[in-house]
Amino acid sequence: MILILVIWASTTSIVTELLARGLTVGEVVTFDGVLSVMFLLALALAAPTSRRAFLRDYRWRHTPWLFLCGLTGIFLYNFLLYKAMASDLQNVVPYVVLNYLWPLTTLVFGVVILRERLTARLGVAAACGFLGFLFIQVAGILSRDSRLVGQFQAGRYGDFLSGLAASFVQAKALGCVLAFAAAVLWGAFSAGARRISDELHFEPLSSLAWFTVAGAAVALAVFGPHCDGSKVLRHWDVAALLVVLAAGAHGLANLLWLRAIKLGGAGRTAVVAYLTPVLALLTLGLWQKQWPNLYSVIGLAIILGAVALAEVGRKPDPTAS
Repeated sequence: MILILVIWASTTSIVTELLARGLTVGEVVTFDGVLSVMFLLALALAAPTSRRAFLRDYRWRHTPWLFLCGLTGIFLYNFLLYKAMASDLQNVVPYVVLNYLWPLTTLVFGVVILRERLTARLGVAAACGFLGFLFIQVAGILSRDSRLVGQFQAGRYGDFLSGLAASFVQAKALGCVLAFAAAVLWGAFSAGARRISDELHFEPLSSLAWFTVAGAAVALAVFGPHCDGSKVLRHWDVAALLVVLAAGAHGLANLLWLRAIKLGGAGRTAVVAYLTPVLALLTLGLWQKQWPNLYSVIGLAIILGAVALAEVGRKPDPTAS
């Protein structure tokens, strides 16, 4: 559990550093994807059960499902999140906070995809989580545009609302939308991959490896021709950061998370959802000197409160332990 927290908490700082060192979003997604494939394939082929499943249990009829999971949970999730961070490398805190809507979106898609029971508590929590997104978005726009504040104070509400709507297409505001979309995609992937894996009896490690292969293949097809490998080969520290990102966040941490769920149950391991964003912001502050401002702290409190509201009283999944 502690190792998972440390790895996931450092991910944002590593990606921010890579982007600041001159790598494009496409290059980070592609290099990360390729290295993740190498790491997960090595693990899957080293474990006898996973090796047998990886080589024997998957057929051509499974390809659309493997591709869909790789596209949404690996390629698009990473691309949208990294793109959000690249929109304002000097202040990625709001995007980090919004990304941690994923525990809530996972529960919501559990209702949509896994046909879990929709409770009033979950409905209220989902609404609160969305309000947290709107608060961070609107507060961020107002902090950068004093003209809108003046219009509101003067009672020119029509001008205020039209100006606010227009501001949503600005780069920094669009970054919040991308981070929100990434969280939504991760929730859909988490629930969808579980349903697919349950129905088709996929083995966890081998299926994760195949998902990552599919995601990396898409990244290579889209960004591969434009990637500059010299940025990595000429700088050992950049290569080291990419290896840590791929093997750690998208390899070891995911596997440890599956193991933690199996040993401790989903309820006990849900603490990761609460501690990871706090530690991620702490790591970001110590490494990148980016500390959350007041509206980011309030937004994080709203989001974590929504997640807590959704989790309280929820019955543990009998298949998770």
